[in-house]
Amino acid sequence: MSQRQDLGYHIRIMSNLLKRRVLTLESAMEGDSSTAMQGRIMGYLHQHRQEEIFQRDLEEAFQIRRSTASRILTRMEEQGLIRRESVVRDARLRKLVLTEKAEELRSAVAERIRAMEGILAAGLTSAEVEQFLTIAGKIEHNLSQIPVPKEEAKCSKN
Repeated sequence: MSQRQDLGYHIRIMSNLLKRRVLTLESAMEGDSSTAMQGRIMGYLHQHRQEEIFQRDLEEAFQIRRSTASRILTRMEEQGLIRRESVVRDARLRKLVLTEKAEELRSAVAERIRAMEGILAAGLTSAEVEQFLTIAGKIEHNLSQIPVPKEEAKCSKN
């Protein structure tokens, strides 16, 4: 397959471009040091605020490793964006709760996400967006079927 027809090549290019553009938008937002992933986590916690959400829920929802989730959540806690609260049924579990500071930031972050979604969808019909989402879902499913190497599995269990 030539490079132009290689799905992985185009996914990598889009990922790199998206990361750069998100960083550009973030640097334009003075006083808001939250990262794109922190913004997505704040949005997720807000949408599920009536539920008890734990770190493992975020790992699954965002397909991130335990160490990655732990690092992001620790930083968010240090920045005063989340609190980890004990639950009655199991003292080892800590549910994640947005702080008032995070709730105030969330609307600005949501606006950035909406702006980026508008840029991504520019020139696409709603049918094309739907088709892309269907195809992306199939690719994500295909990738999730690949067994995780033992070294990676050990990292994600820690």
